[in-house]
Amino acid sequence: MTRQYRPVGRWPPSLFCLLVFCGACGRGPADGGFAIRDSAGVRVSISTDSVWSPGEGWRLAASPTVQFGTSEAEALFRVSDALFLPDGGRVRNVPGAVMGHARDSAAHMLITPHGDMDDTIAVVSGQQKYYMVFPMNPDFLTSRNPLFRLQAVYAVSSTGTLYAGLGDDFNIGVFPLDGGLERIIRDGTVDLSLSRAQFDQHRGEYLVRAAAMRGYYPPPGWEYDMPIPDKRPPFSGFLVDDSGSLWVMPFTEWDDHARAWRIFDVDGRLLGSVRMPERFRLFAISGGRVLGTRFTDLDVELVEVYPLVR
Repeated sequence: MTRQYRPVGRWPPSLFCLLVFCGACGRGPADGGFAIRDSAGVRVSISTDSVWSPGEGWRLAASPTVQFGTSEAEALFRVSDALFLPDGGRVRNVPGAVMGHARDSAAHMLITPHGDMDDTIAVVSGQQKYYMVFPMNPDFLTSRNPLFRLQAVYAVSSTGTLYAGLGDDFNIGVFPLDGGLERIIRDGTVDLSLSRAQFDQHRGEYLVRAAAMRGYYPPPGWEYDMPIPDKRPPFSGFLVDDSGSLWVMPFTEWDDHARAWRIFDVDGRLLGSVRMPERFRLFAISGGRVLGTRFTDLDVELVEVYPLVR
C-alpha cells in the first residue's frame, strides 16, 4: 500500500515530507564516520561509525538507586509508563479492508493546555496490519499484527522539537516548532536484511512467548504460508533526554527485549549504544538517570532508577 503523508491544517506541507527526504539526499561513505551534508537547505547527518569504541561510552550503574514493587503491598501489574518529576520527586506508576499487508492512516493532533483540540497537524501512515479471512468463518475479516511490522515512531523534546521516522529505513526527520524539516538523521551502520531462516527462528520464539501470555495471538503465518518482508524495521521507539540527545530503541516485538539503545547527539552524530538490564523497559532519561520497569526471573514487576555512568 502506498505510504500516506497528508498534512492538514496550518502547519506547512514540509512537516511530514518523510516520503521524499529519504531519497533526496546524497548517499555514500562519510569521512571519519560522520558527515553533515546539505540538500535543498536541509542538513543531513550521516553516521557510518560510532564515536565510542567498544567498551567505551555511557553505561548503567550495576544496581538501581530506586526500586519498588518488591513486596506484595506494592505489587505492580503491566506498568505502561513512568516519568521523572521536574522537582526530582518520586516516580509514578501510570496505568494505563484490504487483504494482506496494509498501513492505516493515523491522525496527529495539537491539543491546547486547556485540553481543547487546536488543529490536526498531519495524517500519516500508521502501524502496519495484516488483514485476512478468519480461519473459522470465511465471511469474517480480521486483522493481526504481523511479525516485523512497519510502524511510524515519534518523540517530542522538552523544547518542542519533533523527531519522526516512518520505519521503512533508518531516516529520522527533525522538525522545530515552525514545522519545517530541519535535519535528517541517517544511520548507515545498521543491517536491516532479513532472511527466511531468521524469520522462521523469530516466529518460533514469538510462538513460545505468545503461548505463555494471555491476550497475545499467534502471528500471521504460524498456520499457513505468507509473504515475508525482505528487511526488518529499523526501530520501535524514540526518547529524548534532557541534554537533547536522541535515544533510539532497536526494533523488537517485545519492549523488554530492547537491550541496546542507540544514542545520537544534538547534531545527529551516532555516539554509540547503551545496554539495558535483562527484561528492562526504558521509559525516561533525565538528570543522569534512567527510569524503567524490569521483570525478575519470577515475573515480579519492578520500577527501577539506574544512574547513568558517563
